[in-house]
Amino acid sequence: MIITELKLHNYRNFADTSFVFSRSGAIIYGPNGVGKTNLLESICYFAVGKSFRNSNDADLIKFGETYFNIRCSCIIKDTEHDFFSAFTDFRKQFKIDGIIIKKISELYNFLKVIYFSPDDILMVEGSPVYRRSFLDLSVSQYNAEYLVHLKRYFQILKQRNALLKDEFDKDTKEAWDFEFAKACYEIINCRLKYLEKLQKHIIDIYCKISDSREQFSMKYISHLKIDQTKENFCSKLFKHLRTIEEREKRYQRTLIGPHLDDIDLLLDNKSARNFASHGQQRSIAISMKLAQSSLLKDENLCFPVLLFDDVFSDLDVERSTEIFKMLTGEHQILIATPNASIPNYLDLETIEIKKEIV
Repeated sequence: MIITELKLHNYRNFADTSFVFSRSGAIIYGPNGVGKTNLLESICYFAVGKSFRNSNDADLIKFGETYFNIRCSCIIKDTEHDFFSAFTDFRKQFKIDGIIIKKISELYNFLKVIYFSPDDILMVEGSPVYRRSFLDLSVSQYNAEYLVHLKRYFQILKQRNALLKDEFDKDTKEAWDFEFAKACYEIINCRLKYLEKLQKHIIDIYCKISDSREQFSMKYISHLKIDQTKENFCSKLFKHLRTIEEREKRYQRTLIGPHLDDIDLLLDNKSARNFASHGQQRSIAISMKLAQSSLLKDENLCFPVLLFDDVFSDLDVERSTEIFKMLTGEHQILIATPNASIPNYLDLETIEIKKEIV
């Protein structure tokens, strides 16, 4: 996949700006606050249909304006595509090659983008919500059908939680419990199948980055066991929901399910969250994203676009060098950084963003 041109109009701090990218990518440099992250964010917007920083699209509009529109030209599997998005009057619209996209999930079948952020370290040192977010986005990019299961799951979860906050009819509760059990199975089943494949890639990548100094492993943490048929799983969970009904009524929310699950990340069989150094945690986070990209490459026979948002400052020279060597010649790479001092062997052009964007 190659992004050839990006046009931004009234997006964040960009009034009317365009960028042209080579096949290998670019180093995007300039002082902090000039919009480097905003540029990368706009590319991600076409891949997942939303900002990775804001849930409110209105916040993406340039101050003093009432709308934004952005356009991205790219090549996907040797075919040129034109992506367009606009937000006005509190409504957003996507078009691919001039055709309106009715469901955001359709975007996941086209542009594959992996965004590397300084906040990625929270996947290792932070709360389970960060690891679940990584997992849900990764599985969705790998298999867009997962988005359907995920949306259905959270719709059921919302209804079930509302039910637990009030008096409810037994038959109604049981109907929602059964739907909840089926949705749990689909989510956990998809996650486990994905993690089984992902772990192999992470182990190999982390081994290269760390020069085999530590051994990485991971395991899925859930109160629900899925090593059984869907029918048996749903039957057991349905019965279990009866046993915890009083507790759930007291807490007025669902106390079990994939929305509460976690991933245990381990170095030499010890919790990376508790025992890994800052550099090791950063290396794990980068390995997870690189593994996500590697799996997409293997399954979809294409190389995702990699966006790096100033993520190498925490790493020593050896680890950074190994990462850059793995990327050379395969992916289109866009690196946002306060300076242009990136290894020459990456052979990337430089794009300077200055303070005044007009």
